Amino acid sequence: MRTDAAISLSLATALDTLRQRGLGLRRGSEAPMPEQARPSVPTGHRSLDAALGTAGWPRGALALIDAPAGSGATTLALGTLAASLLVALLLRDPPAVGSATARPSLGAVYRSAAVWRLGIVFGLYAVAYIVYGTFFAAHLAQRGVDGVTAGRLWSLVGVASIGSGLLGGVLADRLGSSLALAAMFAMEGTGLALLALGDGLAWYAVSAIFFGASFWGFPSAISKACAEIVGPALAPAAIGLLAVFFGVGQVVGPVVGGLLADWTGALSAALLLGAAADLAGVVGSLLLPQRMVDGKQ
Repeated sequence: MRTDAAISLSLATALDTLRQRGLGLRRGSEAPMPEQARPSVPTGHRSLDAALGTAGWPRGALALIDAPAGSGATTLALGTLAASLLVALLLRDPPAVGSATARPSLGAVYRSAAVWRLGIVFGLYAVAYIVYGTFFAAHLAQRGVDGVTAGRLWSLVGVASIGSGLLGGVLADRLGSSLALAAMFAMEGTGLALLALGDGLAWYAVSAIFFGASFWGFPSAISKACAEIVGPALAPAAIGLLAVFFGVGQVVGPVVGGLLADWTGALSAALLLGAAADLAGVVGSLLLPQRMVDGKQ
């Protein structure tokens, strides 16, 4: 039967052989000479790096930790193994600089004329949608519709909007974002025109359905348009820029609509402003490019 001393001697001999072949590196009392030092992965603790004999765990070498029982050597080894597995599963190296997969510059978004045109289109949507929502109940009251009935008509907008996001996404996938946006603008503009020019509950109900059916379709089509123009990697940055146009549209719509209503004495003028914004949106959508060419549009 082999004794512990014999086993330890055999292990030391094996490790010494590995070390001589460049595959093993003993930690502790035998710190490597500078010319023998290997690339290493820092542990994040200077004292532990020093105890290991290099600047951390060595790359391509076996590390033997000489430590008495109960010192935490096993915990250190298993913890390092667990951390290595997590890093391998969850982290990825960034793309090499200059490679085909390198992240494009954000300047490509802000310098793109196509993104700015899309921003104007998104701003027109904001004008139309906020005008409808702002003047809906007041316009119906002006037409003699009581508040309860107006609330029920507005609920039709919510019901019709349930599938509007899916509709916008399907149209963008089947027809392309440009035609999908044009279709959404046409539906929303129809709703605004029916509300402004129609007279009777049936007209108002159809108006609410048209408006609601287009409501959430715009964000779906706009998101796809951003990806088509600047690519998926920069689409979030483009959407962020478009949000500025959307905010401006939400401010401009009610102000100009209110001025028109005061000037004409009828809220239908404000609603027709929204319909005109939708018509401009149809034209602007059809003029949008489908792809970005060489980073310039």
